[in-house]
Amino acid sequence: MLVLTVMVLSSCSRNPNSPGTEYAPQMYVSIPYEPYTQVKKNPLNPTGMNLRKPPEGTVARKGHYNMTVENDKGERSALLVYNFPAGEEGLKMASKVSNPLALPKDSAAIDKYILEECQPLYERYCQHCHGATGKGDGKVNDQYKGVANLTAGAQKTNTSGHIFHVITHGKGRMWPHKQIVTPEERWKIAYYVHKLQGRLHEAVANNRSDKNTSKAKADEDKKTDSTAKKEAKKPEAENKGH
Repeated sequence: MLVLTVMVLSSCSRNPNSPGTEYAPQMYVSIPYEPYTQVKKNPLNPTGMNLRKPPEGTVARKGHYNMTVENDKGERSALLVYNFPAGEEGLKMASKVSNPLALPKDSAAIDKYILEECQPLYERYCQHCHGATGKGDGKVNDQYKGVANLTAGAQKTNTSGHIFHVITHGKGRMWPHKQIVTPEERWKIAYYVHKLQGRLHEAVANNRSDKNTSKAKADEDKKTDSTAKKEAKKPEAENKGH
């Protein structure tokens, strides 16, 4: 018992950055050098770090982690990445958020955009569970029961924000997909789900209505603020006149 006690105590460390003595670390510490994981000094790199400075002339990969999009007026809007908490509270908040992706105004152009930009993403990330038509009859459902039918019941009226939130954080038996589906891709998938629900153009119209309402409110608030500032300056000007 004394030997065991000494071994346990000696394996601990007061250093908050040290895990102490670890049993079989090769089971969970990567043998290859990982750029974003640093367990001990790298003897091959001059800085001792796994992560190295990119070579001169390296071109950034644009769009993969794009946080904003440009609407039809050339204005930038956020893709909501992502401060709503997981769970029902965050879901209620997200359900009120409009899809920030601007679509063409012509119906045929919208259909073309959905076919080229949105459908491939759904087929890549969602079809294996929810099925080609969104009825929850994908191959995964054969073994993993409980996949949601996106085209019936309460699911049919879900907003783009609701769909974005569920893809981000997961819900029920669906796991989070934020690690593999970028914010822009999530919004595009939301549009395709609306197409499967038969309410794509309705959802697009609602999004535009919400944006116009928000813009009108912002303009009104700006106008009110400007008027208030002018009114606040009037007494000062009148006093100077006296």
